[in-house]
Amino acid sequence: IEAAAMTTLLSLLPLFLVLGLLASGRASALVAGLAGLAATLAASATLVMPDGPAAVAALFRRELPAGLWLSWHVVAIIVAGLFFHRANLAREGASGDAALEATPRRLFSVCFLLAPFAESVTGFGVGYIIALTALRRLGIGGMPALLLGLYSQSLVPWGALAIGTTVGATLAGMMPNELGLASALLQIPIHALYLVLYWRFARDAGVEVAPLQKADDALWTGLLLALIWGANRISDVEIAGAAPCALLLAVRFWRDERPDGAR
Repeated sequence: IEAAAMTTLLSLLPLFLVLGLLASGRASALVAGLAGLAATLAASATLVMPDGPAAVAALFRRELPAGLWLSWHVVAIIVAGLFFHRANLAREGASGDAALEATPRRLFSVCFLLAPFAESVTGFGVGYIIALTALRRLGIGGMPALLLGLYSQSLVPWGALAIGTTVGATLAGMMPNELGLASALLQIPIHALYLVLYWRFARDAGVEVAPLQKADDALWTGLLLALIWGANRISDVEIAGAAPCALLLAVRFWRDERPDGAR
């Protein structure tokens, strides 16, 4: 038991070191990350040191390429997210788009479809920036916009092309789609609460959602979750969040934003 406790403590020390450095405010994310990397290498070497230098070398030869491969996925998505974030800021600065009427249908589409889709394909908070931009176009600002923008994180297991779910499943010895299916089922009670809070936040933003529209919101939310569950069964987890959002967003745009103004 003592050996197991020591192994667990050594494994957690690098994480605690990084969190401590970030919480102190005296170290940048880069410095904290490098310190965590050094601590991880030291802890790994300590755990296998009793087996001799050859075991340490074998460990690094086996695990370093695997770690680089996993981290590359995260780095690639962060770079893409930063690119889209910069592009969005540039477009916002040059755009003269007129404000749109803040209807309940438009607001639902922004919060539950557009923003989660943006977060699914970029990740790392870029969807939140896009959500705030869309909410400002609807004339919503201040605290209501900040709260409604958080719905961009409502499908966080599939955020950033589900990199967190993929890495987590790999570390847990599971198939990514298996973890995606479990996450999809967990979204049912979570989204029920999300909807109740959304209607409250919408009212605070000056958008009153009628009972019939609430039923429509619940129907579309159920359809979204059903499509996400099905996408995790028949496709890769990386697109199981983005694809249903994109499909329903296109349908909503056709239904609500047609040039002829039909509803």
